[in-house]
Amino acid sequence: MTRMMPIAGDRGSSGASGASLLAARICLATVFLYSGATKLVYWSAGIEEFAALGLPIPALALAATVVLQIGAGMALSLGWHSSLAALALAAFTVAATLIGHPFWAFEGDDFHRQLTTALEHLAIIGGLVAIAAVGPGPFSLQPREHSS
Repeated sequence: MTRMMPIAGDRGSSGASGASLLAARICLATVFLYSGATKLVYWSAGIEEFAALGLPIPALALAATVVLQIGAGMALSLGWHSSLAALALAAFTVAATLIGHPFWAFEGDDFHRQLTTALEHLAIIGGLVAIAAVGPGPFSLQPREHSS
């Protein structure tokens, strides 16, 4: 059973905070949904990008990335197993940032561009960790916990 209404004692159960958490989930999920959909539509370019990054078996890495970004992105936006989805996307973002934006290997303007992107990803990670910590809020498809 899923719940769409606040339950007494839930953190973030007020309408205003619930709407804020819904907006946060949707904003964070949009980044991943767009990225995953773009990689799916431009599959060949994605394989070339992953190969250029030196990833082994680029097609498999791309497929896993697309599944994670779209699957966890949808789960996060809907508030379904949101903590798990947010933590999976946060871990993915850490790895993707370290692989794709090694700012420490650049100099000058390239260093600043890569560092800025890495810091933007850090902000996304912070938002994902916050959602994982507080839960999806009342406007979600989060499975209801049953007491025995």
